[in-house]
Amino acid sequence: MSLTLMLNCPHCHANNAAFTLKAQSQRPNSRETWNTLFTCNTCLEAVVATIYTNGYDPAEMDGSLRPGTPLHGCFLISLYPEPRPTNSPENCPEPVQKAFIQADEALKRKHWDSAVAMDRRALELATKTMAPEHSNLTLYKRIEELAKLHKITPDLQAWAHDLRVVGNDALHEIDGVDEKEATQAHELTRYMLLYLFTLPTMVAAAKEPEAPVA
Repeated sequence: MSLTLMLNCPHCHANNAAFTLKAQSQRPNSRETWNTLFTCNTCLEAVVATIYTNGYDPAEMDGSLRPGTPLHGCFLISLYPEPRPTNSPENCPEPVQKAFIQADEALKRKHWDSAVAMDRRALELATKTMAPEHSNLTLYKRIEELAKLHKITPDLQAWAHDLRVVGNDALHEIDGVDEKEATQAHELTRYMLLYLFTLPTMVAAAKEPEAPVA
């Protein structure tokens, strides 16, 4: 018999990874709460989990324990480190959001070229959303048109071209891109999406008149 912890690994970011119980210690003055050490079967890195065992000894339990899902009345109380959630800036169109999240997942797995390629796709889709009448243009020309129409600032124009260039490197250069370039490209994409989609929505909401008090 063995207790297995199932979760997205906060170290190697494998989804639904299995963790093996390596050590345990009963918490003082509690027969039902234990501090445990599990290691990921994929990368062998460790997490510390506090679990409520309903009186069971963790070493004698059998089954898979998942966050938010009790097992024989037992459940996970806390976990360190916790998996980092994957999300995108708010109010992005769904295709843009999907591309950004895929870039984030690739970055977690250290797939630098894939991460930058998906960030570039997020930029492609974002610029098409901003100016659908220019969707048939190349990305370079679309960025220039958005700047002429004052839909993006000069800084955003420069940022967009930087991301376009590093995206081309990821797709076409033999050496691709490295970790630093991929990380910078992803943060650049995040800031651009915040500026293009999140902040305008927040400003519009702040300008809405408050409902009169009855």
